[in-house]
Amino acid sequence: MIGIYIDKKRWRQNKKKALYKLSRDIRKGRVDREIIPLLKAINELDDFYTLSSCYGRVVLMEIENIGDKSAGEFYKAWHSPPPIDELIKEASEYQGDKMLWLLIQSTILHISTHDLNKAIEIRNLALEAGYKYSKILSISHKGIVIEVLGTERLDIPIYIYGKKILNLDYLYFLQNVIYEMFDRIENRKERFINKIINRKI
Repeated sequence: MIGIYIDKKRWRQNKKKALYKLSRDIRKGRVDREIIPLLKAINELDDFYTLSSCYGRVVLMEIENIGDKSAGEFYKAWHSPPPIDELIKEASEYQGDKMLWLLIQSTILHISTHDLNKAIEIRNLALEAGYKYSKILSISHKGIVIEVLGTERLDIPIYIYGKKILNLDYLYFLQNVIYEMFDRIENRKERFINKIINRKI
């Protein structure tokens, strides 16, 4: 496979370690409970295991400079639709001098396998389920990583270098949008689970 050798024995050892860590993190409440059924469906497959996951989230993110969202810091985060009054309250109390953005983000999930054909197949299942940004992310001696990513995303600037640029009352108009986005996230998750269960890979 394109000149890269993956040691299946070591890969399976890594899977065992990853599942132990996941089980521990679930017990400690560190895993989004809504995504656990999907993680379970994937990890029960012999040739796959999950590396990291996020069900979907609403985030107030503090950012130093434009384009630095990947390096930003969470000011506040929710993994289900928050009450709009709570969201507005948290945003209104911001006292920093950076940028504060409201981000609504879809499910993101990373899956490892040792087989390129199986990587393509589970990527295709994800695409069929509606995760339109899914792709093979990397190939190395440790394994092949597939990124499963949905399309839901909304980015709204609230403060620019400490200056509020948005009337926070406008966020009330987002309430139904946020609920609709999370409904889509949940429906897509259920479709993916059904495709995994009903198709041998």
